[in-house]
Amino acid sequence: MVLMRTGDLPGALAACERAVQAVPDAAGLRHNLALILRDSGRLRAAVGQWERAIKLAPGLVPAWVSVATAYLFEGRLSEGLAAARRSVELAPDDVDAMTTLASALQHNCLMDESLAAGEAAPRRFPASPLSHSILLMGSEYVPQASEVIAARLQAFTRSLPAPGPAAIDSPDAGRPLRIGVLSPDLREHSVACFASAALAPPGGAGPVVAIYPGTSLPGAAAPARLRSLCHEWHEA
Repeated sequence: MVLMRTGDLPGALAACERAVQAVPDAAGLRHNLALILRDSGRLRAAVGQWERAIKLAPGLVPAWVSVATAYLFEGRLSEGLAAARRSVELAPDDVDAMTTLASALQHNCLMDESLAAGEAAPRRFPASPLSHSILLMGSEYVPQASEVIAARLQAFTRSLPAPGPAAIDSPDAGRPLRIGVLSPDLREHSVACFASAALAPPGGAGPVVAIYPGTSLPGAAAPARLRSLCHEWHEA
């Protein structure tokens, strides 16, 4: 997994495949292999490895959570919901399991149940930004008073890490505005869907934008499009 964290997906994939071949019944290794396959853009193969990992270790919660998310992405909504429910049954105190269930309920248009799960997450995990984030997303689909949504947004803000030192103001008022975009996955993340208009404003006037992708595959459509529009591209 060290190779994966450094961005060497081919090296990580080769090493993990060798490990799985050596110990084929190791569910944890198959889960790791699935993560690498997913980040390599091979979601169908990743799902197969998660399914095999679950057969080997039915209580492996990270595999249940991951395969639930993958099912939802593939449009297998009922299977995604079933896997998410199973993850919560196995680990009711796992924030990833609970927030994945709330997301799966949203995907299955069970909005009231999703909101209930979303409301439970911040109560159980008040320090987790993810738990507050999933509640905010659920609030978009069920009528809510603006005061309620504002309070949830404030709670989300309080859960975030403290900001670093303030930037030093430059006396040069005419300097270009620089914006950095850091994304874990520009292939599927919402940044890839909505950033193009901001990066290519009418008339060509706009800030200097630097993008720091955590995962970018050669030939992937979204990274290629964004890379052509931004001013700087730095592999993170």
